Amino acid sequence: MAEASIHYLASYTKACVGGIYLVEEDKCQLQASYAFDNRKQSTHTFEVGEGLVGQVMKEKKIVTFSPVPEGYIEVSSGLGKAQPTEIIFLPLLIEEDLKGIIEIAYSEKQDEVIQEFLAQSSESIAVMLNILQARQKVDELLEKTQKQSCLLEEQTQTLQSTQADLERKQDKLEQSNVDLEQKTVELEQKKEELEQRNLKLNTLKAELEARADELQLASKYKSEFLANMSHELRTPLNSLLLLAKGLMNNESGQLTDEDVESATIIHQSGNDLLSLINEILDLSKIEAGKLEIIKEEFSVNLLLENMKRMFTPVANGKNIHFEINDHCQGALINSDRKRVEQVLKNLLSNAIKFTSEGKVALSTEQITLEDMGDALEFTVRDTGIGISTSKLSLIFEAFQQEDGSTSRKFGGTGLGLTISRQLTELLGGLISVESEVGKGSTFKLILPFNGSASNVDMRSSKQTHSSVSDNLENISRKISEESTSMLAGKQAGSVLESNEGMTKTEQSVEAPSKAEKVILVIEDNVQLAKIIAQMVAKHGFNSALAHSAADGFKLAVSMLPDGILLDVGLPDEDGVRLLERLKRHPETMRIPVEIITGLEINVENVLQLGALGITNKPLKDDDIERLANQISVENQQHVMQLLMIASLVELKRLQTVFEQQNVALESCHDITTACKLFKEIKPHLILIDVTSIRSEQLMKLFDAILEYDIPPKVLLYNAQSPEVLSQQLKAYQGHFVVSEDAQEAHLIQLTTLFMHRLESELPEMQRELLYQYQHNTNSLKGKKVLLVDDDMRNTFALAKVLNKEGIEVSKACNGAEALELMTEQEFDLVMMDIMMPVMDGYEAIAKIRENDKWQTVPIIAVTAKAMATERVKCIDVGANDFISKPVDSKRLMSVLHVWLR
Repeated sequence: MAEASIHYLASYTKACVGGIYLVEEDKCQLQASYAFDNRKQSTHTFEVGEGLVGQVMKEKKIVTFSPVPEGYIEVSSGLGKAQPTEIIFLPLLIEEDLKGIIEIAYSEKQDEVIQEFLAQSSESIAVMLNILQARQKVDELLEKTQKQSCLLEEQTQTLQSTQADLERKQDKLEQSNVDLEQKTVELEQKKEELEQRNLKLNTLKAELEARADELQLASKYKSEFLANMSHELRTPLNSLLLLAKGLMNNESGQLTDEDVESATIIHQSGNDLLSLINEILDLSKIEAGKLEIIKEEFSVNLLLENMKRMFTPVANGKNIHFEINDHCQGALINSDRKRVEQVLKNLLSNAIKFTSEGKVALSTEQITLEDMGDALEFTVRDTGIGISTSKLSLIFEAFQQEDGSTSRKFGGTGLGLTISRQLTELLGGLISVESEVGKGSTFKLILPFNGSASNVDMRSSKQTHSSVSDNLENISRKISEESTSMLAGKQAGSVLESNEGMTKTEQSVEAPSKAEKVILVIEDNVQLAKIIAQMVAKHGFNSALAHSAADGFKLAVSMLPDGILLDVGLPDEDGVRLLERLKRHPETMRIPVEIITGLEINVENVLQLGALGITNKPLKDDDIERLANQISVENQQHVMQLLMIASLVELKRLQTVFEQQNVALESCHDITTACKLFKEIKPHLILIDVTSIRSEQLMKLFDAILEYDIPPKVLLYNAQSPEVLSQQLKAYQGHFVVSEDAQEAHLIQLTTLFMHRLESELPEMQRELLYQYQHNTNSLKGKKVLLVDDDMRNTFALAKVLNKEGIEVSKACNGAEALELMTEQEFDLVMMDIMMPVMDGYEAIAKIRENDKWQTVPIIAVTAKAMATERVKCIDVGANDFISKPVDSKRLMSVLHVWLR
């Protein structure tokens, strides 16, 4: 209709071009056209007020547009193009309701007659359009009604079908109601039964809780009893060992050989008694579940060498043969080295004790077990008295021996094998025995290579009251689950939340377990310390923070961390001085210490004191990663490689001196061989006698060393001009230490520092050399020490040891007397017993620390309580250090040298 209308109007009025727009949803859309050139840029849809078409929509009246601007629209034919002169816009209205718009263009201006015709024609066209649109709507409504009618018919059929289903379900529902009523009655009966069972459960739970409390109280009393027993036994034992040791040394020369032998027997008997006390405490710790297992990778070969070194002299003393057969050359095992050694020592000690002739053999073999996987089997065989079949099942029980009569030939407590069995279980292993009377015994110790095993009964390591609590919880859970399933069905779930890389930043927090990897950060800038702790956590270490030298030393002694990052500029003490104290203390000297500083310091001096190295501030993550890796390597290298470069004469002089536990020694006398050995063994420390090596050869060695990420330390000794040599090697500063001293004891001291060894791990000869060297170079003469102990035997014995060193000793029998003496005179150090009448050591230490005048006075806690928490408790109340009774005189002097220098 639109097409016909525009064609008629254009033809009748001789228009050049035209078009009809229809209105839909407030928009005008081109519907039909006449002679219109449909160009791409033309717009066919208009909104109200948009262009002339939109303006006609808005005004709803005829608009004439003349003259038409050039280029506005063109009329084209095959022969050419022309420009229209006038354009007329006609609204199609039905009672002010706009139905569309006619746009028509002419080559000439039209007169009033044509315009009137167009106006009348637009009215007719509007009426026609309205009629057509109405008819279209009617058709659409009719179609919609027909569809709805069909849909309604379908729904009616569905409803009828649903109604039939509902009637059937209604019948079933009525039957279900009958069944539910029966089940309700049954549930009521079950509910009554459950209430009765819950009542019994609550009664049982209350009884078990009461029993658990009783057991916990009993465990507490047992711990207190053991602590008190340890104190009461160790206190007189302390005096006995110290005085017997003094008599054994016979420094005055007034005793006869028989007197010295008697003193030696007394000293040995005291040590035997101390071993018994330690065995009882070990057994108690295991049964209480408080014995900590610290696993590490170590060499089986080194372990066997230690056993050979320890037991060969003992076997030779009984004229029996002792041999070791290692069938696992080069094997490494991940377990607790100390506890494995303890078990093997027990087995070998028993084998030698019960063998009067023949031999004792220790062998190793790699085996595979179904429940354990790859495992290491230690076998101890002897040709001793053997064990009867009836006693085999009892020998692993406490206080049991093959011969337990009063007339027995062999002594002992019968605790060694009990402790060995329980330690083996804690290590995830197995222990067994085969024996025949008169022919000997064979003990087998089997341990997993990876430090863990499945299906191993570990119940002996759990606390009794914990077991009762676990049983109570299991009973409660089972009955609860059964009740729940009867009423509503079983439902279970568990969530394990793990917080990794947690940083301990306060001194008041509990120290991390020794099984954790911990770095102690001693830095006075609190924010920087926390940032370092966060960086450390990224590399698998927990951290503890201290902001002063005093707090740092306390944490180092109480926690014994894996490594220390030490700032030099601390508020209360220079960091280099603190480093020296850490490296002189018998228990912290093995801890790797890295100096962190923004100051210029003497690098060689710091290295000579035993520092791992120096890292300049500001610290980067690469620095922390390097330090974390280096500290990990230091702690994992339980077998240290030492490379010695010296003349043949010098090597012969020092070789026996440096043969020690956990140190593998290689030697050569020229740099070419040294470079080759260095690549093969990657030593931890290189010891060089510079009198036999030229400086250019040293540079060649240093060039080879620096190719590695973690280069070893180099100790250049016997230097005639240390300053000149240091200047020649300035390019390698930070990797070497120069010393002009070639004394054996001095070299032992330096190598012990650089390899982070404990003095207690050195052979007796080296310990004696080192002790004499320290004694001669660090005099304590004239120092004033206050000795506080209620046992006059102890004060007499300790005073005698101290007086020998020229130390002036004052005595107090309790904490109150100690405070009075400290107000009257000044002391360089206080040795404080813990368990005393009137005022105990804890209170006395706390009161001393409350006085500003005594803040810097070192306090060493001396106690016979050998419990694991005692050290931390003493440090927390204000003690600087801790020594347990019986006091070893050499260890005591080492500690005094740390605090009285």
